[in-house]
Amino acid sequence: MLNFDALPQTIDIDKDLTSLSTPRLVHIGSETFRASAFTSSTVTLNERAVGGSEYQYHAISLQGSSVPILSTEITIFRGRRCKLFIAYQDSAGNVSDYECIINGFIESSPSVEDGDAVALSILPLVSLIDGELADNKKGISYLLQNFHYFHTKSNIMEYGSAWGNDYFLELSNPTAISGTETTIEVDAPQFYLDDIFDLNRPKGQGFISPHPRYPLLLIGAIEFATFPTAFSTVGTPTITIDHSITGSVSQATILTYFTGNTRAYGKIPKRGEIKRVTIASNELKAWPECLNDALSNQVSTTSHKGIDGKSCAIF
Repeated sequence: MLNFDALPQTIDIDKDLTSLSTPRLVHIGSETFRASAFTSSTVTLNERAVGGSEYQYHAISLQGSSVPILSTEITIFRGRRCKLFIAYQDSAGNVSDYECIINGFIESSPSVEDGDAVALSILPLVSLIDGELADNKKGISYLLQNFHYFHTKSNIMEYGSAWGNDYFLELSNPTAISGTETTIEVDAPQFYLDDIFDLNRPKGQGFISPHPRYPLLLIGAIEFATFPTAFSTVGTPTITIDHSITGSVSQATILTYFTGNTRAYGKIPKRGEIKRVTIASNELKAWPECLNDALSNQVSTTSHKGIDGKSCAIF
């Protein structure tokens, strides 16, 4: 029996397939799987519904008279998803872009007309609703209202967290506290440093790819690249920058720049990031409450820092 449990799954087979290389595609019914290992009596499946084939429940029924068959070639075509594309070729042999003319499923197994022609019946998806519905279960439905079962596919929600504008600071009085570190006073604004910088995040890769919540700080009209490693809001607000980080401007350059400029502005470029939330995995969840539950578990209600992010907006 092959149900909807989490992958990988190992199932028993009645033939030794250890001579086959892996990974490879195998088929049970009209569903395609990716096999990762064979033994003399088992096969391990690590991906299912490959190539757009449909999830199916495979079980021995009717006291063994109906047994799922695993094969390395497609044996059941009926019900498989299928797309038909068309293109045009001119006299010079140039081929145009391909255009999908049918997006549907295979109605029946292919038939060989002659040695070099195969007939294939494809129905568009709209044909699924072209027919009368019959209720053979006397009004009984196995769907559960306000609930949804999540497999290991289509169970991820993504949303963006972004600052839409550049953020500016007014800076002055740089002080070298070591050979590689410099503190700079923040004259204005003086009360957002703990919302702007998240010191728990990675420092980024030079000035090209800073982490959105460990932002790059550009100083002055020349926009010298620096990376803050600490800040203080006690007394006069200060930011500490580390010149040893790859891509950061040297300490001598910053000190020289402020010698000729009493004050300078600092700019944090607008930035954003993509967040991913796993709603569920192979389990039944109340819908749509599960969305709020997943977000509540990811974003703390008391802190907007760390891996939980900050200033989140769902687009």
